[in-house]
Amino acid sequence: HLGHRRSILVIISSSIALAGMIYAAAILLPRLITPLIPESIQQSIGDSALSDIISLFGKVEKSKGEFCSGAAGIAALDRLVDRLAKSENGTSFRVRVADLKMVNALAVPGGRVLATRGIIDFVKSPEEFAGVIAHEMGHAIHRHPTKSVIRGIGLGATLDFLLGGGLASTTTSLLLHTSYSRDAEREADDTGFRLMQQAGMSTAGMVKLFERFEKELSSLPKALQAFATHPRSAERARRLANQADETGGPAMPAADWQALRKICNQG
Repeated sequence: HLGHRRSILVIISSSIALAGMIYAAAILLPRLITPLIPESIQQSIGDSALSDIISLFGKVEKSKGEFCSGAAGIAALDRLVDRLAKSENGTSFRVRVADLKMVNALAVPGGRVLATRGIIDFVKSPEEFAGVIAHEMGHAIHRHPTKSVIRGIGLGATLDFLLGGGLASTTTSLLLHTSYSRDAEREADDTGFRLMQQAGMSTAGMVKLFERFEKELSSLPKALQAFATHPRSAERARRLANQADETGGPAMPAADWQALRKICNQG
């Protein structure tokens, strides 16, 4: 019986140690390593990932898969991002639009954010679009994309990558298949909501956005939902509705909104 008890204790101890290792890999490691990665490296990773992602999406849609280059639209988008980022000093943002039909937006390391032509066509107002961008900026502020990559590839592979290892394709794959935790999504929601408030924008647009995700995205053809990373949650809309304020102003001037909507069609 003594040997049996010792075996049980060994199993329990091993299980506790394994649980601790899993917790460290999943929670502690990304938190500890992410602040040590220079912003310039995170930006380089993000730029590379964006190029790979739109190339892959382009193949899925059988299109060129390229960034939209309309000068007036880019200028309008930059003004929106600058306005949202005015109260945030810790992250440098770069938001780009891809000429893709799918309804999607995502953040990658280094404060890089990608929105598609499909999401611009999907939203009904500049405030809804600002909600999309602010949410992704929230992910960037909390370094969720970088933490997700570190969690996915582990410490050894992270160090190998930082020392010049060839993990770019692995990084892109991890980012495409990232499913953030409820806590991470809540952090991005709340931070994006705060950015809109501090920029003087009506936050009701973000609430309406989530409500429309819940009701309308599921009815779209699957091709337009490919790789969609946003959980469609009525609960999130209800939670934000309790804080929403419609007294804020528009997210951008009408002329900027029109230019943004044509960003993929401008010369």
